[in-house]
Amino acid sequence: VVDRGFPTPPLSIGDRAKQDALAAYRGMWQDFVAAGTTSDWQTPRRGQHATGIALTNMSRSLYADHYNG
Repeated sequence: VVDRGFPTPPLSIGDRAKQDALAAYRGMWQDFVAAGTTSDWQTPRRGQHATGIALTNMSRSLYADHYNG
């Protein structure tokens, strides 16, 4: 998007929530890929973008990779 100096309208609450959700989702996968290079299931980055079941599943997957070499 090219900024031509025109003001952009503010985002609606719903649009802002969508942007935040997508940023968190993409961040979660970026963290997973980074941790996957060494199978580091204990990296603090895991919890920056994932919680609950997603965090548990990521941790288990990384641990299994680490354990299985």
